[in-house]
Amino acid sequence: MTTAGAPGRGRPRGGPRLSAADLAFAAAFAVYAAYTLAVLASGLVAAAAGIWPSLHETLHLWELRPTLVGRAAGAMADAAHHTVPLAVVDYAFSAFNLGLAGFLLWLRPRDRTARLLAVAMTGTAAVFNLQAYGVYQELTPTTLDTVAHSVFGVLAATSYVLALLLFPDGRLVPRWSRWRLLALYVPVSVAVVAAVLGIQSTSRTVALIIVFGLLTPAVGVAAQAYRYRRAVGTVERQQSRLLFWALVPALLIGLFVLSRGINASAFSAFEGRSIAIIPVALFRVFQAAFGIIPIALFIGLLRFRLWDIDRVLNRAFVYGALAGFVGLVYVAVVVGVGRLVGSQGDNIVLSIAATGLVAVAFEPVRERVQVVANRLVYGHRATPYEVLSSFSTRMADELATEERLAGMARLLAEGTAARRADVWLVVAGELRHAASWPHDETSPAQAFPLAGEELPSLGPVTGCEPVRHHGEVLGALSVTKPGSET
Repeated sequence: MTTAGAPGRGRPRGGPRLSAADLAFAAAFAVYAAYTLAVLASGLVAAAAGIWPSLHETLHLWELRPTLVGRAAGAMADAAHHTVPLAVVDYAFSAFNLGLAGFLLWLRPRDRTARLLAVAMTGTAAVFNLQAYGVYQELTPTTLDTVAHSVFGVLAATSYVLALLLFPDGRLVPRWSRWRLLALYVPVSVAVVAAVLGIQSTSRTVALIIVFGLLTPAVGVAAQAYRYRRAVGTVERQQSRLLFWALVPALLIGLFVLSRGINASAFSAFEGRSIAIIPVALFRVFQAAFGIIPIALFIGLLRFRLWDIDRVLNRAFVYGALAGFVGLVYVAVVVGVGRLVGSQGDNIVLSIAATGLVAVAFEPVRERVQVVANRLVYGHRATPYEVLSSFSTRMADELATEERLAGMARLLAEGTAARRADVWLVVAGELRHAASWPHDETSPAQAFPLAGEELPSLGPVTGCEPVRHHGEVLGALSVTKPGSET
């Protein structure tokens, strides 16, 4: 069995035979996935029955049968009277999770964390589908139905929590002995289960929000923060940071919902109430949050474009903070000042004042936010572009030899996490390629004429920085990042 942190591939030709444990997991997962598909199909049938009266009548006829099919048909017929708005969003979310789970299992069939994540995504495909869940709310369940449904949800939640704890190397943290880990995790697990079960007269909906919206991301954030602080390698640190920031939105949403009093619905006044009691908007928000988490785990498990995550996170911080700044200024000026001066309704003068204030303060705020974002994303190390700029300054004082230039190209590529780095020298008024990393046969042979102090276009590179000495351009450094980032 490979660990999550080890590089892996899809199922290789002529690979090792499936073990008994592999076959057992495959059988169990097939049953679990079949249950999920049955739940999702019931929601689709209910939606269709709301459109076609003939199907609705057929379901009521089947309801007369004293079997599981009869009870399910009756539940679908009743659910057809209140089809959930935007049901297409539910099924898009479910299809996304199921597709990602299947693809991940195909790529990492024996990876423990990948298996757990596949089970978790398969479960949440049904758990967060409002249309399908509405059918269950109309069902009069037997003891067996209740047990099966509860086990289904528990498996989804437990798999998610374990996947977040084991990511990325497949081992629990801290790095303690087995008995010490048991002494840590068993009491915590018992306390959490007791707390969830101790919510008196809660609705299943609220329990799902507490478990999936608060407990799961909280465990993941704590585990990945611990791993990031103690990561032994750069890749593991990147993986932990990626998942940490993917979990933060889900945790913040859970805390926001809790602070707004959703936990109050755990009391007896909500006993037996319909799912409609809980605002639908909350589920839509959680769907988005639980779309981010599997993507982050998927990228981390495959080590796919890990080095692009820095810039994506950086831009997300900057743009999000600037959007918040614009909204805050508008509210402060138009609403706050409007109340102070007794203005009622829209005030064009205050709107213009807010726009002007944003225009004046935007660039200073952007620069300050960029500094904060760099600190959050890159920590105490320089950004790739700070490395590029400072490296070009130091290079101006170095004696250029072929071996040293190749070493500089390699150092530049590793320091900026670039896919390729090139060193250029000015010769007879032209910018000529001198070295690159990694070495290949595709180094550009073309010379680019210099026009004054400005560098010419060097082709499809991500960044370029001139090398100057006392104001004179001696050469240039260029880097090409992975993918299409610019």
